[in-house]
Amino acid sequence: MPIFRFMAASVALAGCLVGSPVNLYAGPTQTSLAEAFWYDGKWAHEHSDLSADPAITFGRLPNGFRYAVIPNANPKGRVSLYLDVQAGSLMEKEDELGYAHYVEHMAFNGTRNFPPGSLIPFFQKHGMSFGGDTNAHTAWTETVYKLNLAGTDKETLTMGLTILRDFADGMQFDPKEVEEELGVILAEKNHRDNEAMQSRRQRSAELYAGTAFVNEPIGTEACLNAVTSERLSAFYRKWYHPERMILVAVGSVTAPEVERLVAEAFGDMKNTGPAPAPQAWGNPRLEGIRAISEQRAISGEDVSVILHFPRVHQRDSQKNQLEQLVDSVVEYCMQRRLQERDQRDALWNNGRFMNRWRQGLIPSAVMGVNTHASGWRDSLEALAEETRLAATHGFTDQEIAQALDALKKTFARRVGQRSGMSNTDVADEFVRTANADFVQTSPAADLNLFEQLRKDVKAKTVNAVARKVLGGNNLTLVVGAAVPPDQQEILQTWKSGAARELAPVARRESPAFPYLPVPRETPAKALPAMESRVLSLPGEQEVRLYQAQLRDGTEVYVLPLPFESGKAAVQVLYGAGYAAQPDAEIALAQTAAAVLAEGGIGKISRLDAQKIVETIGGTVKESFGAQGASINVDGDSRRLELLVQAAWTQFADPQMDAAALQKARRKLEAQVRKKRETVAEVAKTDGQTFFYGGARRYRSLEPEEAAGFNLADVRDFVANARKEGPLRVVISGDVNPPQALALAARYFGGLNSVQPPRTNAPAALAFPANDKALVKVPDTVDQVVLRKAWRLDFPADGDRAVLAARQLAAATLRDKLRRDLRERMGASYSPSAFYRNMPAENGYALLQVEVGTDNAQSGDVAAYLEKLTPWDIGATELDRLRAPLLTSLKSGRASSQYWQRLLTAELNMGLPFLQWANTNGEELAKVTPEEATAALQELLQAPAASWTVISTQPGGGEAAAPGESL
Repeated sequence: MPIFRFMAASVALAGCLVGSPVNLYAGPTQTSLAEAFWYDGKWAHEHSDLSADPAITFGRLPNGFRYAVIPNANPKGRVSLYLDVQAGSLMEKEDELGYAHYVEHMAFNGTRNFPPGSLIPFFQKHGMSFGGDTNAHTAWTETVYKLNLAGTDKETLTMGLTILRDFADGMQFDPKEVEEELGVILAEKNHRDNEAMQSRRQRSAELYAGTAFVNEPIGTEACLNAVTSERLSAFYRKWYHPERMILVAVGSVTAPEVERLVAEAFGDMKNTGPAPAPQAWGNPRLEGIRAISEQRAISGEDVSVILHFPRVHQRDSQKNQLEQLVDSVVEYCMQRRLQERDQRDALWNNGRFMNRWRQGLIPSAVMGVNTHASGWRDSLEALAEETRLAATHGFTDQEIAQALDALKKTFARRVGQRSGMSNTDVADEFVRTANADFVQTSPAADLNLFEQLRKDVKAKTVNAVARKVLGGNNLTLVVGAAVPPDQQEILQTWKSGAARELAPVARRESPAFPYLPVPRETPAKALPAMESRVLSLPGEQEVRLYQAQLRDGTEVYVLPLPFESGKAAVQVLYGAGYAAQPDAEIALAQTAAAVLAEGGIGKISRLDAQKIVETIGGTVKESFGAQGASINVDGDSRRLELLVQAAWTQFADPQMDAAALQKARRKLEAQVRKKRETVAEVAKTDGQTFFYGGARRYRSLEPEEAAGFNLADVRDFVANARKEGPLRVVISGDVNPPQALALAARYFGGLNSVQPPRTNAPAALAFPANDKALVKVPDTVDQVVLRKAWRLDFPADGDRAVLAARQLAAATLRDKLRRDLRERMGASYSPSAFYRNMPAENGYALLQVEVGTDNAQSGDVAAYLEKLTPWDIGATELDRLRAPLLTSLKSGRASSQYWQRLLTAELNMGLPFLQWANTNGEELAKVTPEEATAALQELLQAPAASWTVISTQPGGGEAAAPGESL
């Protein structure tokens, strides 16, 4: 699917909560047609001059049910089955808001073949985790059920299709189950709420008043509380029609075997009567320039410019693709203009532009920036200037050519990397494309189409679109701030900026890369010999690690991985990290990382480095951590030398300037209120640090700390850090070992003048045994997060069988929390439990529980956690929960990230992670019920501590803490 269609299909409306809303639309000029008229039971290629991907088998049963089979081998031996129901929350009436999502939930609470309470245990028994391998989402125009099966044999496929058929027409809607699920849905509604969502909700209410687009798929509490079994069932029967459904099968399967089973599973499905059309969704008002002043409790300020356009829907075609290609060029050019303006004037933390003026349910073009406190006026004036400049003078030939080059690189990478996409990524993309009425094309065809169309992308065409989009008369100016300006101030500021006369943009030359003198190639005979060892187990795809040492002592590790074609990663690892250093040095290291993140590659500015990043198709990041420092570059394996050059340049010639330091400080300041006064963010930061005794190495950087360092401090730290060894170069992915070694030797063979690392031992973590901490924050979102941890260490040389038993014990606890807190009490949407051991911290290990809830139920949750005691784990329960862990482990071992993380951890910590990884699966399989029970008892009887963060102003009122009067 071409990038200009992919971008259109994947953009989510801010006000849409549950799942990823699809951008589909019917235009006001087509009022004689029903909404979502393209949901006609046909494939997009059946009414297009574009050809579908020949690798996909498309089919349709006599009842209208469609299916698609897509062979894919990542992960090997597994298959993803998606049931795409083309009906979502926009099909609801005003008294049904939230019904589509409620129906989605009821699929897991009693169907034709699975009584209430049996489906999730059934999934687990067959190696699928709930929420990971089995999931669903509801959006405006779709509801999608997802199964990632653990195998591809006939029995497993039949099982998966039986479940999806039950979802399609076999839900039971038992009144008791409907009533009990209400608590889960309200908990999810609360879980997904936050300050940003509240702001988007407020904005949508003003922008789209009188239309269905103000409604969120999660629904309203009034409608949810009025739900009955009969009404849900009626909605389900009305909208779930076979001709509005698509079964997508992606994985290690063949079309004939799947087609036969799909016909058997869905061939007799019926739904009497024609599939209905939704009521009119309405059209947003187009009424000139207006301003919205948002009062928001934020540290900085947000500015948005939203240009509105009429709704329109176009069938997919080459003509449509040309239009979207032009739109993408305009988007790229304007986005780069905002980056250039920021680099010149340092007005905002980040600037973005999205051009969807003839796409989506509510077509628009949007500019947005985040800036510092009191920075809204300068930012809005600058946006007005840049908008008028682009609308008046357009974009230069140079800018347009650069945009087209960037798009071509993207298409070319997709051709090389398509075979490495995961089953779920392929299935997700297929669903987005199908529901957006786009043809399912192949990456090779996309590249060919781009080459055909780009000759028609002339400056005249691009700038005509720029004038229409950026010169539009219907726009909304939004300023969000703790003390926002009034609407007249906003309008006057925009007019002031738009009235300024600006000269057309001059041609701009980017510096060449690499700019450092390129070292000579190392003669083949001078390269060191590589030793190798096999890391994988018998029966798996072979994973072999190669290693060598260069003459100057630099260590080289090459890890070819067969899982993702066309992708590679380069890492430069150095130093021993800051775990054992004083607090001030840890803060300085974090400041240095924040400053480097605002730069480019070496002395190439962030803006100019964008061209390099587009070429390599990845990112360049440098970080300083507790166990070591690293430069990480990922991207296209066909550009491996450029990836190595980027890592080499960043290591050899790091550049930090005052502007980068200023921006790093401003970004930290912009997060202050969120980090200190919202439940969700405080839980992420302070919550975990509490269980580590407040150790500085586990705290994030505060703006006051960064303000204490000047540019000289940062530069000295970075220069000194590069002198600390050992220096290691890791090249992994779709790579050739001899080529990788030659590149490492060429670019890093003469850099190693490092000193031995500091060997101070970090101070031991102090567990706050028996402490109960309560943190109150002035958050207006009604949320509470409770955490409880039990400390039971596991030494680095400990018995792996003991570790496996503890992991299984944590899994059983997690499942109990799901059953008790989510399903029985309706108090938490996704309670979690895990056992984390930390070998680098002398075996420090915790069993930790986290529960998100609301103020009203926080006391009950706290009491539940206080009374939590061990139980006897039976063989059936153990086997049921062991199976998903083994499936996850097997799938993980068939991914590049799994091996890359293990190797990095082993090099940074000096512990045999790769060896441990080859035994843990066997140990999991051997754990007995008695061993798991003993482990659970030992964990829950270990020293414990509790930490809670609670909002004190949900809805503006004071709330009680857990244990207090509620």
